Amino acid sequence: MSTAMSEQEQRYPDQWLLRCKGVKHGPYPAASVRRKLLRGELELSDEISRDGRQWQQILHVADVVPLQLRALLGEKQAGRLFAHRVHSGHEREDALSAPLSPVVILALVAGLLSLLGVALWFGVPPPVDPPRCDAPPAPGVNWRNCVLAGVDVGSASLQGANLNSTILRGAHLTATNLEHADLRYANLTKADLAYALLSGASLMGADLRGADLSHTDLRGADLRFTDLSGASLAGAQLQDAHFDQALWLDGKPCLVGSKGKCLR
Repeated sequence: MSTAMSEQEQRYPDQWLLRCKGVKHGPYPAASVRRKLLRGELELSDEISRDGRQWQQILHVADVVPLQLRALLGEKQAGRLFAHRVHSGHEREDALSAPLSPVVILALVAGLLSLLGVALWFGVPPPVDPPRCDAPPAPGVNWRNCVLAGVDVGSASLQGANLNSTILRGAHLTATNLEHADLRYANLTKADLAYALLSGASLMGADLRGADLSHTDLRGADLRFTDLSGASLAGAQLQDAHFDQALWLDGKPCLVGSKGKCLR
């Protein structure tokens, strides 16, 4: 069997063709396929292909099946290595060169002062587990401070993951389970978080400028000091979410006590 890439794969890497009732569509990135499934525009029995020659039912491709539909298929292994993980040091430098918003800087200063006070009062805390930036996506994974710009975790769950200060700029996290995850000070600019599960997650000081948070479950999430300028919250569930001193969609700050909505 030839290992040469097809013309389709060379022109549209990491994208998929769809065939519904004999009609071909696409190509689409995996995140778009997941969104179409959630909206009912596709069925798990529809066909999918990378090269337009070998077709299989969508239900057999774990990377494009949203977590919410996994119950229809039974529990599957979600530990595939994902294709867009960034390793090089110069990528980290490029990611860190983007200017931080004043709100994020204020949150960082406040956090550092708090840590200093705790250290002086109780003593230096024990060392934390080192991050594993090469680990596959899984519940509780430690990607703290990792550079994962543009990452697509497929249908994997990141419930309870440590993503503190992680660079996830432009990440494809459609329908990803991020419940109770630590996303404090993470860079999520332009990230696709549509339909994601973020209930109980900590996003304090996170940079969410231009992020797609439509239909996201943010119930009880901590979004204090976040920058939501230009983000989309259409259809999002915001009950008991905290927005104290966050920058709202229009770039204007929310008052202290903003819960479930931005108070002006």
